[in-house]
Amino acid sequence: MEETCLLDLPENLLVTRIFPRLPLCGISSLGRVNKYLRQLISRRNFLESYLKFSPYTTVIVSHRYVSSATVPSFSLLQLEEDPTAPLLASLVRTPFQSGDVATIVGSSHGYICFRVNSLFIKRMPKHGYLSTLHVSNPIIGEFITLPPPPSTMMGDDGSVEGFGFGMVEKTKEFKILRLSCSFYDTDGEGDGCRGEVFRFEEYRWVSVQGPNPPFPRYRRYFDGRMNRAEMCPLSYRNRLHWLTQPNREDFLYCFDIAEERIFPIPPPPVLASAEMSVTVLDDLLSICVVSEDSIDIWQMLDYGVEGSWKRTRILDLGLAVRVPPLPSVPVLRLQDTGILLCHQSYETLKKVIEGEMSAVNITAGTQSQDVTAVSYIPRLESVTELVNRADKTNYKYLRRCNLHNFIQATLNTINGEGATIVVSGDSPFVPKDAIQIIIKMAAANGVRRIWVGKNGLLSTPAVSAVIRKRVGIDGSKASGAFILTGSHNPGSPCEDFGVKYMMGNGGLAPESVTHKIHEATKTIVEHGFAVGLPDVDLNTIGLTRLPLSRGQFEVEVLDLASDYVEVMKSTFDFGPIRKLISLPNFTFCFDALNGLAGALARRIFVEELGAEESSLRNCAFKEDFIGGYNFTNAESVARMRLGKTNAGSEPPDFGAVVDWDASCNMVFGKRFYVTASDAVAVIAANAVEAIPYFSGGLKGVARSMPTSSALDVVAKRLKLPLFEVPVGLEFRGNLMDAGLCSIWGEESCGMCCDCIRERDGIWAVLAWLAILADKNKDNLCGGRLVTIEDIVSHHWSVYGRHYYTRYDYENVDAGGAKELMAHLVKLQSSLNEVNVIIKGIHSDVSNVVRADEFFEYKDPVDGSISKHQGIRYLFEDGSRLVFCLSGTGSEVATIRVYIEQYEKYSSKTGRDSQEALAPLVEVAIKLSKMEAFTGRSAPTTIT
Repeated sequence: MEETCLLDLPENLLVTRIFPRLPLCGISSLGRVNKYLRQLISRRNFLESYLKFSPYTTVIVSHRYVSSATVPSFSLLQLEEDPTAPLLASLVRTPFQSGDVATIVGSSHGYICFRVNSLFIKRMPKHGYLSTLHVSNPIIGEFITLPPPPSTMMGDDGSVEGFGFGMVEKTKEFKILRLSCSFYDTDGEGDGCRGEVFRFEEYRWVSVQGPNPPFPRYRRYFDGRMNRAEMCPLSYRNRLHWLTQPNREDFLYCFDIAEERIFPIPPPPVLASAEMSVTVLDDLLSICVVSEDSIDIWQMLDYGVEGSWKRTRILDLGLAVRVPPLPSVPVLRLQDTGILLCHQSYETLKKVIEGEMSAVNITAGTQSQDVTAVSYIPRLESVTELVNRADKTNYKYLRRCNLHNFIQATLNTINGEGATIVVSGDSPFVPKDAIQIIIKMAAANGVRRIWVGKNGLLSTPAVSAVIRKRVGIDGSKASGAFILTGSHNPGSPCEDFGVKYMMGNGGLAPESVTHKIHEATKTIVEHGFAVGLPDVDLNTIGLTRLPLSRGQFEVEVLDLASDYVEVMKSTFDFGPIRKLISLPNFTFCFDALNGLAGALARRIFVEELGAEESSLRNCAFKEDFIGGYNFTNAESVARMRLGKTNAGSEPPDFGAVVDWDASCNMVFGKRFYVTASDAVAVIAANAVEAIPYFSGGLKGVARSMPTSSALDVVAKRLKLPLFEVPVGLEFRGNLMDAGLCSIWGEESCGMCCDCIRERDGIWAVLAWLAILADKNKDNLCGGRLVTIEDIVSHHWSVYGRHYYTRYDYENVDAGGAKELMAHLVKLQSSLNEVNVIIKGIHSDVSNVVRADEFFEYKDPVDGSISKHQGIRYLFEDGSRLVFCLSGTGSEVATIRVYIEQYEKYSSKTGRDSQEALAPLVEVAIKLSKMEAFTGRSAPTTIT
């Protein structure tokens, strides 16, 4: 007889008939066999079939508390229809320790929510709240820890609390309900209880609106510091249901999970008593009324309709032990044949089948003092999907584990005990509650002091200035900073933001530190959170002292510009610049794109340098830039008359645009634009004469690898060390700390010096103004002024010109992009053949003399090596082609082609850039076979 392999059977048969009859341990093992089986048992119709055909009833049993020397546990039980069949049991992975009290909050759609309380203050979590909430998928052994509710009070305040857990069927959104009140209000005579909801898709707690409901019935116990309510509201029809204290007529209440409101449900026509519980039997809301030897079961035949209650059955318990009052679910329906009773005060469940009662041993080898059971529906989806299902939006990213995990991992890595840390945002729509979260987490982790910008804002270079310059009244200095940033993305509640960490040198954390932070995110088990700490007023400059159990904690709100302005005044001589700006024949224009640079610009250019207020454009702060981020800023281009037509009013002599976080810049002369590669070279060539900070000479210069070689020519002539570093802001930090580099620049409009370790757009603008002032020091009393174009043209006549452009091919097929890069690497095996191809494309293009398979950088300070930074073709005349690939982790990628034509003869430095680059552009496109590999006949953007 021919054997049939399991995988040969029809999928529908496997999913709907065979797999549902397996015990959960077998199903869990199937998921580990191969990807195909894992996909099958993850389908929705498998869950439906399991509920219909499985002979098992699945129950999660909580052994809540044993003793201070033992560990509580959860068991997953499966009981078959046949009462004589053996019980299938397995322990569920949990975060319990000895002495913990574990309580099931609820079970919903394959997940269980439970609370863990510690009896030992020495193990109290950093947030000062003894309870921690967890959600688990017991089938696959995963659990996540949730943040504490914000209203939790520290200390023994006589409060009582309870939780419920459920899901909205339509939206698949899970929520946790928390009810809390003073112990003296639990009898229903007080002001009721406060309701709070944890929204998983936003990862935050919110208050329940409306009148305070009466508190659920509960069993009081004391866990060391706070009273807890033993409450497990029943999830049914998108609502959580519970019974109140028995002295009320409206003793049945519910919480609508979707609408987040609480209201009463018409109760059955029986007197409320302590011996009641609410459950679901036969898909009907049911209330069990317990007497000495029986249980009356009332069922609501038409949900929500008063008068539809009917007593449907009586369970005769005979000589069985009297069922105690149970606030959690005491009666569970078995799959087809019986009813399961939960005896919390004993070590057994009672299984009632056709009037016969038998004990079900659930101790799993432990002597449990307290047992609770809830029904369970199996699910194979990871529990992390609870917080990952939502779109990545600003608020949802903030309130998911990502923010808390990164902050906690960083604090664990840097050991912030007693430290001073800067916390601020440099980007549009910085969520203020994110800053409050970081402040409270820092306090719980022993940080002594927080410096934060007014309204939660400081530009990245301003943060660097605070770290490097500011000294507290006790002599303290900042050891680092958390910067909330959206980079160059638009600002709104539905856009991105992230967090970066800055070191004590005022520069971004190097790879060695970020790697440790990443590793720490994998091992953290709790988030430190000072729950009782009030929110800090970020709108008022000043010092706030907040008492904590471990000592004083301070938060100081800083002016946005003070420290930064002082650093700039110590770097530049403002006197000559002020004279230049005041000249009647010099016009100045600055555009801040409605970003953070606006506040800095007003303080520096208007208040310090005397510029007219009218010279500032778009300097009013807006959270969404000017309706959308566009650093090329067509308005500025038109104002400087850089377009095809030059009609209109006379453009200013000097114009500058700085992006939202004040990091990048563009500089214009009258109808003249300075490329970023030229800008860093010109500043380096003139820095010693024009900028007092560099009067002792430059230590060295650096540029990113794709940036043109204009800086190299300057460094060679001035006999300066030149460092060609990978793309990335962290590589310059080591060089500057070691005293090897004074100025750094990149082709994407970023530049900085070692006085500010971050890209600094306003520093670059001031550097240009200082050079202009120096070149015009003999013209300040009258005469024609030296212009931006004059300075750059003179530079080209001395050092030659590097014509430069960048072609971006975005969202190309990742496979084709990789093949293109492999093709370029293969060509490098024979430069002779490469030169033959190039001459066939354009005969007047110089020969390739060197080619790098992948640019590699060895840090001269720490010896670290960075590889795979791009493919380079270096030509005999100093020209270059650079090909870089990014984003290959998905189906699409971006190819960037950097094209640089060097011209050393001054007679040829005044050509149109695109005309001068045309031959090399053609070589780059044809040599790489760009259209063949990507299908693109033109780039997405040209810069």
